[in-house]
Amino acid sequence: MRTARHHARRTAAVAAVAALAAMLVPASGALADPPTPSAHQVAAARAHAASVARRVGVMQAQLATAQAKLQALGEAVDAANEAYNGALYRLGQAQQRAAAAQRAADGARAKLELAQRDVGRLASQAYEQGGLSLGVGALVTSDSPTGIVDLASTLQVLANRQAAILDRMDAARVVAGVLDQQAAVALAGVSQAADAAKAAKQAVQAKAQQQRTQVAAINAQVASLSQALATARSHSAALAQARRVGLARAAAERRAAAEAQARALARARAGSGGRSHSFGGHAYGSHATSAGARAAIAFAMAQLGKPYQWGGAGPDTWDCSGLTMAAWAAGGVTLPHWSVAQYELSTPVSAADARPGDLVFFAYDPSNIMTVHHVALYLGGGMMIEAPFTGAFVRISSIYRPDLFAFGRP
Repeated sequence: MRTARHHARRTAAVAAVAALAAMLVPASGALADPPTPSAHQVAAARAHAASVARRVGVMQAQLATAQAKLQALGEAVDAANEAYNGALYRLGQAQQRAAAAQRAADGARAKLELAQRDVGRLASQAYEQGGLSLGVGALVTSDSPTGIVDLASTLQVLANRQAAILDRMDAARVVAGVLDQQAAVALAGVSQAADAAKAAKQAVQAKAQQQRTQVAAINAQVASLSQALATARSHSAALAQARRVGLARAAAERRAAAEAQARALARARAGSGGRSHSFGGHAYGSHATSAGARAAIAFAMAQLGKPYQWGGAGPDTWDCSGLTMAAWAAGGVTLPHWSVAQYELSTPVSAADARPGDLVFFAYDPSNIMTVHHVALYLGGGMMIEAPFTGAFVRISSIYRPDLFAFGRP
């Protein structure tokens, strides 16, 4: 009977220890800890990173191709410039030929006009003297042999002069016609050369525009490539760090629970009993609750990989106090968008008492709270989640920096 009662008491004690251990071991989400990525999530993230890496490789290949095209385009622009220079050179030559032909044509015309004036004077003289027929009549009716010879000589001279003038006028007319034709050809050459120069110039302008467009496209590709690389690397590093922090935290919790269970079992066996303590749903001593801290951390974790922007308060960009403000807004606590004011409105806690969800502050001068310049959300285990600085992305990092100032509970 005594053995039965002892067995019953031992069973009850073991049951009490088990109940105490159950209360000491954190229930799912009992503490404000960020969720640990699962193996499936890590594998999916790695697959995504590999996909991003492949896309980056494709972009790099496209960039190399675009650069090769840009070099070829530069050579084409040089060639078009040289064609333009050649057209200008040919234009100058054609203009010189046209000017020479025009001067020759003008000279031929002047000679033609002179010959025409001579013919006109000859015609006038013939009219005044009665014409050649009058000369022939005088030759027939003349009684003097000497007179006849003189008159015949005069008529011959006039006939020869008339023929020479007419021949010279005909020659001048032919030369003027030829030179006029040469001038027309030269002018046509000038027109063709001018058209060629204009076309060459337009080709240069078109090539230059193509080059500017190509350069803009390459710059856009480079910017996109840089952003894709930075985002992929930041997200991959953040997820890997979150996995390490979560696994370390889980291991520490298991060790703490095992140690607490062992101590409770030892007390129960010694007959000292133990008092149960519930750690779920308690207040942190201010507005913050464990549920609020969980919500704040979960919200901040969802922002991993998003870019920092001065004054950013979401949903796509963040600065440090904007991230902590929005995170604790998800946890039910209203904070201002300023790290100094967040410090002033928080309850100071020591590093030893800091819990996940608390705020971590950094200052240039530990003796002056107005030099607080950065705030982040504490994750435990010396790690925090933060929006660090311009050009970086929301990430998980260590709190141990020379300007670490204080911890505060919202």
